[in-house]
Amino acid sequence: MSAPDISSLTINDDSSYLSNGILDDDFDMDNYDVSKLKSLPYAIDSQTMELLLDLILRRIVQCVEARDYDVGLLQWDSMLNYFITMLRHPIPVQKRIRLAKIYFYVATIPGMSTQMVATCSDAFKLLTKSKKLSVDDMRLPWKPVYDILAADLFLSRRQFEYTQLSWLCGYIAEHARRFFHPAAINDMLSTFVPQINGINLNSVLSSQYYLLTFLPLTHPQSYLPMLFRMWESLNSYIYDDRMLSFLSKLAEMHVSPEVSNPLKITEIPDDERSEGETRPKWAPDDAREDFVWSGIYKDIGIFTEHEWGLIMCKCLASMEIPLADAGSLSTGPSADNQMAFEIGRLPKANWRIPSLARIIVYSMAPDGYPTPASNAPTPYMTPMPSGMSTPQIQSTTAGEYLGIPLGKTAPLKGKTYLAGSRALDSLARLIASTESFFHPSNSGHGLPMCLSAFIKYIVYDFNKRWHEEQRPDCKTPNNRRLTRNMKRELVKCLRTVVLLAMFSQDSTTVSNIQSCLKSMSVMEPDLILHPVLERAVPSLEALVETQRTIAVIKALGAVAPAIVSRQVYYPGAKHLVPILQLLILELISYNDPSKTLCTTAFLVEISQYIKFGDLTMGDYSYASHLTIPSFDSDNFADLTDEQDLLTDEEEDMLLKDSTGSFADWVTSFVSRVIQLLENLPDEGPNGAAGVQVVDAVTGACSQICVHLSEPLFDLVLNMIFEYASTNVRPNAVRAIHQLVECIANADPRKTLAKFFPFCARNIPSSLRTTSASTPIPSDATLHWSTLAILRGTVFNDGTALIKYRDEIMSLLQLLQAKTFSKRGYSWTGKMLASMLLTLTHTYPLENKFVNPSEWNSDEFRWNHHRHWGKLYAPDDIEVVILFSLINFALDIFRQVIEPTLGGLEELLKPGLARDATWRNEFCRNLSLVRNAFSGIPTLARNTSSAMTSDILDEIPEMLASSDPKYQYIRSLRHRYGYSFTIRSFRVYLLEYGDSRDSFYVNEEQFNNEKNVARQYARQKVWRVPCIYFHSGRLRWNSLERLRGPLEDSLIDDLVEWSMWHYAVIRDSRPGTEDDRMKGALWTLNYPSFGRYAIAEPKLAAKLLPQLLRCQHNEKPSIQDCVSAVSENCRLMVSQASTNFVEPCYLGYAVSSPDFCTIEIMKIATSPKTHWRYEIVAILRPARCHESLRNVKLRSCVQTLQICFPGAESESLKEDIRVEASHALTSRYLHAYKSAFNLYEKNGWSTFPLDDSASDPDRRLFLETFPQGWVAWGESITVYKSPDAKTSTFQPWDPRVMQAIDALRKMATDTSYWKNNDDQDKSVTRLIHLVTVQVLEDAPFAALKPILESLIVNKEQDKQRAAAELLAGIIGGSKHWPLNKQKILWDWFKPFMKTIMANLKTDTLVTWTSFLEYVFYRKDPRRVQSIMDCVLSEVMTMDFNAELSFDVIKVLSLFRACYEEMGWKFTAWLDQILQRCWKEIHCEHDDVRTYIAEFMSFADKIKWSPRPTIPSAEVFVKECRVLPVDYDIMGMRGAYHKIRVSQLVVNFAQWREERIPGVRAFQSKYDRVGIMSIHDVHAISVFDYILPLMVTSFLTVNDNDELANIANLLLVRMCGSWKVRLKALPLVQVFYFRQVPLISEVKVVEILEVLCKCLDDEVVEVREMAASTLSGILRLSPRRSVLTLKDRFVKLAKNSYIPERQHPDYNVAIRRRHAAILGICALVDSYPYTVEKWMPDLLTNLPIATTVRKCASNFKRTHQDTWHEDSKRFTDDQLSSLSTLITGSSYCAASALSLMTLD
Repeated sequence: MSAPDISSLTINDDSSYLSNGILDDDFDMDNYDVSKLKSLPYAIDSQTMELLLDLILRRIVQCVEARDYDVGLLQWDSMLNYFITMLRHPIPVQKRIRLAKIYFYVATIPGMSTQMVATCSDAFKLLTKSKKLSVDDMRLPWKPVYDILAADLFLSRRQFEYTQLSWLCGYIAEHARRFFHPAAINDMLSTFVPQINGINLNSVLSSQYYLLTFLPLTHPQSYLPMLFRMWESLNSYIYDDRMLSFLSKLAEMHVSPEVSNPLKITEIPDDERSEGETRPKWAPDDAREDFVWSGIYKDIGIFTEHEWGLIMCKCLASMEIPLADAGSLSTGPSADNQMAFEIGRLPKANWRIPSLARIIVYSMAPDGYPTPASNAPTPYMTPMPSGMSTPQIQSTTAGEYLGIPLGKTAPLKGKTYLAGSRALDSLARLIASTESFFHPSNSGHGLPMCLSAFIKYIVYDFNKRWHEEQRPDCKTPNNRRLTRNMKRELVKCLRTVVLLAMFSQDSTTVSNIQSCLKSMSVMEPDLILHPVLERAVPSLEALVETQRTIAVIKALGAVAPAIVSRQVYYPGAKHLVPILQLLILELISYNDPSKTLCTTAFLVEISQYIKFGDLTMGDYSYASHLTIPSFDSDNFADLTDEQDLLTDEEEDMLLKDSTGSFADWVTSFVSRVIQLLENLPDEGPNGAAGVQVVDAVTGACSQICVHLSEPLFDLVLNMIFEYASTNVRPNAVRAIHQLVECIANADPRKTLAKFFPFCARNIPSSLRTTSASTPIPSDATLHWSTLAILRGTVFNDGTALIKYRDEIMSLLQLLQAKTFSKRGYSWTGKMLASMLLTLTHTYPLENKFVNPSEWNSDEFRWNHHRHWGKLYAPDDIEVVILFSLINFALDIFRQVIEPTLGGLEELLKPGLARDATWRNEFCRNLSLVRNAFSGIPTLARNTSSAMTSDILDEIPEMLASSDPKYQYIRSLRHRYGYSFTIRSFRVYLLEYGDSRDSFYVNEEQFNNEKNVARQYARQKVWRVPCIYFHSGRLRWNSLERLRGPLEDSLIDDLVEWSMWHYAVIRDSRPGTEDDRMKGALWTLNYPSFGRYAIAEPKLAAKLLPQLLRCQHNEKPSIQDCVSAVSENCRLMVSQASTNFVEPCYLGYAVSSPDFCTIEIMKIATSPKTHWRYEIVAILRPARCHESLRNVKLRSCVQTLQICFPGAESESLKEDIRVEASHALTSRYLHAYKSAFNLYEKNGWSTFPLDDSASDPDRRLFLETFPQGWVAWGESITVYKSPDAKTSTFQPWDPRVMQAIDALRKMATDTSYWKNNDDQDKSVTRLIHLVTVQVLEDAPFAALKPILESLIVNKEQDKQRAAAELLAGIIGGSKHWPLNKQKILWDWFKPFMKTIMANLKTDTLVTWTSFLEYVFYRKDPRRVQSIMDCVLSEVMTMDFNAELSFDVIKVLSLFRACYEEMGWKFTAWLDQILQRCWKEIHCEHDDVRTYIAEFMSFADKIKWSPRPTIPSAEVFVKECRVLPVDYDIMGMRGAYHKIRVSQLVVNFAQWREERIPGVRAFQSKYDRVGIMSIHDVHAISVFDYILPLMVTSFLTVNDNDELANIANLLLVRMCGSWKVRLKALPLVQVFYFRQVPLISEVKVVEILEVLCKCLDDEVVEVREMAASTLSGILRLSPRRSVLTLKDRFVKLAKNSYIPERQHPDYNVAIRRRHAAILGICALVDSYPYTVEKWMPDLLTNLPIATTVRKCASNFKRTHQDTWHEDSKRFTDDQLSSLSTLITGSSYCAASALSLMTLD
């Protein structure tokens, strides 16, 4: 059947099909909007669309049934993708579901190619992106995806072909998760939880990924507590990222309680189970039928207080704020260094900052008692004083007085929270604690980036949730919704930091703050607009530094909705005109592009929402006596919404009065634009003079002109016409064109009426009379009048051109004949192309902010100020479309283009002299014709008699059908096709419908405009994107185009030209063979060719051999091209996430199944092949496709594949069912005791899986990671040992004996082993392993003498060869009969000592790698001899040997063993640790590092959770029901407690023995004190740190390293003043890091201790205590702050200073100093605000050094906001403040100037 197309689209048709039943309930309305169809200028034949959709679906199903994936399904999938993204036609829900299932099941077919999986995963995401689809509509099995992912993530060493399959499986699982049945949760937990191994980071991260990717989000109540228990016990940055992303999804989803209703699980059909899926029934906790489900709400959102504290601590740490605890933020990333690269193959988690913001916002609810309303910028300081009386000083000391309890009176109604929301209160605390880091002074350190992004996402998500809850279909309960008080308090909370960060010099921070300001101005415009204006106006008036001016302009653009939209903020519009007048003064200048770009962006932002029109001329009732008030931000913040300063009528009067200045402003603006044009520099060779600035200015001018009233438009039109008609400036030709285009876009009829007669008069007089192409002065007038002005006038509304039809024809004919200069005829062609686009294209005429009918109404004309910022619902928008004027365009072709084309054909006839005149004539005619056809891309459909296309092996049905129309244009186009320039090729072949680039440009522009226009997420009101949707349909028409003989000929010519040298092309002569070869190579190097060729199996099979045959040309430049092409092809494959595969001989016409591999092998093995090409043939394809790695090796391995059993012998593999118990775990951990001869050999006999009863000579081996750390599964995999004498694999199949004999002949030849030295270690090991596995001990006799000579030879290369050979032999010998294994080990044992004795620094890595290879996934009993040798060396060696390397080489080998063994090393742990513990004070630093690593490893493998029964069900349940204090994860450090206690005693002794001075670092005290390490199980360290807090570390002055480490660890104060001095800053650090977990009572206790320290005898301690106190006061309860203020003031007043000789003089001085320090700490604790009590407190202090320093800091931190803060001071207080700052008295105005000037 023939495929339907969209040729049935009709112009000016009705849209009656919309009501013909197409948009029924079966359609996905998220992807199909009626308004989108109505916005198009034509109707769509729904029946044709449905037929096309059915055809595509039918072909997809047929391809799947025929298993035609790589060709058929890929092609039809592309058509489906185009259908959805371009045509945007709806797909019925049931069809969408069935199609999604097809793609899901195809993607999960085992063995499917990576490219096909990627295609299906993208299609599955596209089909299921609608949020309306849920598990109620479609169910999918989870096991198929998991099975593929689990098998591919951690491949064995033989399976080295790593692809993107793991990433794709994770991608599918993430998008299919919502279709997994919630009844499968228990089955998933039973599968994933037993795999968790806390001692292995790879296991932890992979298991976490499985849990967080597969578990359904709808019912997390059973597993969420378990996830939190695991999270708090682990130290990993990657783990945190993924967990936070997961929690953000949960928090957003579960604001509605119905989502998690457990009764829904039984209501959902369970009709999609794959093989192996079960539905285990666990004991339910909440599934009762007699209750009303209220959701999974807890203390704060869906989280408990304990969980919330953990989240907020992670949030604070995520801001990456460096403090004195250097390195504390890097412990997680440092631990992540243990991660294997396979984890990186999984999809990355979302950035944690948006996740944290979403968690906080969606946890907000009215869940607490609200605090009183806040007036301060940071509202956490709002609780009223408790009324606690200030105690009397009496006879107590200052320390005792200051340390009196601050009071812990019980609150009346319990603890209060900001706006009654606990989550909002936590956010306010967080913002308050980080407030100082928002200051612009921190921009250089990159600190505000995370902080600014955090607050941006906070307000974004809050705004989004707020509007979601305003919808009638919102399912969030009313008692859980956001309140207006919460919204207002949030804005107050963030206002101060946003206004600080808006002046940052970091561009990312500024962008984040702009977004934040926009959202906040929409939320609470009265709280944001006025502070921004108060900062912007002075900066614009004074024109301060450039950076500050740019910052305020950007801020104004961000708050534009509050200025221009009456719906957002009604009083804001009256500020618009004054702002515009300030912006126009000096901010539009070519010499200052940064300011100009920011100013024009602001003008575009505001001009698209208003009309520029004077409202004072038609209405004299405005109140001229009203003045715009000057708002006090402090007083204004106290207002409620009902207490507006002015009524709406008064606001309208002020606004109408201000519109009278629009005329002056528009005049100034246009004058400024004209001045900018005049000052443009001369255009360069390409005419690119300040393109960015000119484009920005004209873009703003265009937007303004569109929204001008009629009188103001006439004013602008006359100004531009006067300038254009009286000036000719060659430097501004392009700019005047754009300027005229601006006014033509607004009113093309008036523009044409004004400019066309002027152009018609001037063009004939400025034309040449000669044919010379040399520029002459009169050309400038021609370019100015014709090329710039006339082209600009024809930009819009083709109907306006009809009036000037005859004049236009005459001008075109005249220009075609008389424009001889290159710029003249090229711009004439561009003008013609613009005119034809205007006549033949379909485009909207109106782009004003209101509908045309409303714009032209009288009511809008005189009251347009009431409509500013108006937005429409999609159904209310009027779209005025201009359709093509085909007759006029055809007349142009008949009268102008056809004669020109005929003249072009005459010029191409032979016999003419091709001189300069001929070339000028040819170029003029060709330019006009080429531009003419580029102006009609949508006028006529292409047809061809030949059915050919560009797609290989394409089904004919894919080709579009033809529509015989516009025969005249097609005939001209056919004649035009015989032109010979590349540009003409481009027009002929590509200018049709809409190009791919144009479509995606329109899509990007639409998305950008949508994001700018949106005031909140998912807003549904903006302009209809008809151009974008129309562009998609044009792009659809340009797909799958036919090619005829002419097109083929043109393409062949173009290919020939691509192989010519560019200089030769200009001379019209063919190049040499070298030039042609180089051109061909560089053509293939283009991604469009290379990526397609290497990804297409049939072409790749030809490309690779041809590249390898390029060795005949020895020219260096050619060889460089070959290298570049081959390397780029490899990169293209890796970027495309695909691998090269052989073309299937069933689907492609190839000679053999292994065509490409055979050809490459021929080249690689040919003696004529150059060595460079041999390397490329062997290695480069291996990097492109791992299955081709080492062709010689792979040919051997592939030949033996049918007889080789694989990595593990299935005959020895056995799954044994187990019963979960702690006894099983304990027995397993000690199952390897027999492997070390220092133990009794009876450990394995106690293991329940022992098989010795039936066969005493055979044991069971556990090779891979076992279960049992958290829980046991149903079974474990074990391997039986081989038979004592009988071969495991032999006899071989007779069909493969020939290959076996060939391998035996090769392997038993001594010369083979001597010459085998591959560069790739893994390849060498593999070939040796394959050989000895297949042949067993047959090659050993030939190999033994070679190995013995290599082992004793100390050269590095010989040692490497020995290690590689031994690794392959030992790895392959595990399936030998036991008697043959005994012979091998008896031979190897004596050489172990030799190997260790010969170790050197350059061979240590080689033998370490050898042990890692041998012990990898290996039961240690298989290599018992090696284990015995290594452990014996560790037990007997001298840790204090003269040479540290003698110890390090043993410890390095030992570390390789125990790290590979992991949990299996438990049997030897205690004894080895006891040996190492004795050497903890070893003389060698690097040896102590090894000991520290082993201690960390020991603690880690001894770490084990403590469920009562190690099963998934019990573990998950106990995590949920047991109290938080119960350490079910066993994360508290216990294993080293005895040793730590002993260490505490030893430190006291070592301290006495310590050697002072330069040799102090040699003391045992210092050696042990500096040992540290990072690991996953970091939380256990805290139990060890507290006993080790030896305070004397801090008093060490001769070992900086020891003192620094002690500084980082100390968190509590002790007796020595030096200790207190160093501990006080750490108290502030500790408080900052843990503030979410510190209760208010503990805060008060900390304040009491700090106040006591203000009276310390040492002045340094007092000053440090004051600094610490100021930081902690910032987050302290208000009542404590006021109580301390009263105490400090009273102490200062009552501190009498006696004479110096008096015995109490020092005490009195210390008391006075303590009081002043306390007062200064109070002032410093509010760096960016001025509390009501602060002016009096600050100005009444005695002048002293401490006070001056405090006043100086006050000036520095309040400089940016002094215009607001100064209002809190009286004139006398300002004078006193000036005295404090400068030392002399000034008036209040002087003080003000001092604060505002730096």
